[in-house]
Amino acid sequence: MTLEAAPLPTTGSDDSSSSTPGSVRLCLPFLGEVDLPRDELLFLGGIAVLATVGVLEWPITLIVGVGHLLAASRHHRLIQKLGKVLEEA
Repeated sequence: MTLEAAPLPTTGSDDSSSSTPGSVRLCLPFLGEVDLPRDELLFLGGIAVLATVGVLEWPITLIVGVGHLLAASRHHRLIQKLGKVLEEA
């Protein structure tokens, strides 16, 4: 499994993706391209280091990592929906 970090386009680019400044785009197997803010990437990297050292077991690490990503994804969708509702009001 390989991870490739691609730099995000700078302002003035023709890229119409919804990536945010300060995030890192990763190409993950089975998931495709994923944009992660740097703080989330640091969190996931930190729990991966803890699992590698043996402080956390791998199943716990996977559960915490996936749960964190799902919670962040849900949080971002709620904020987007709230913004759309406020725009319509």
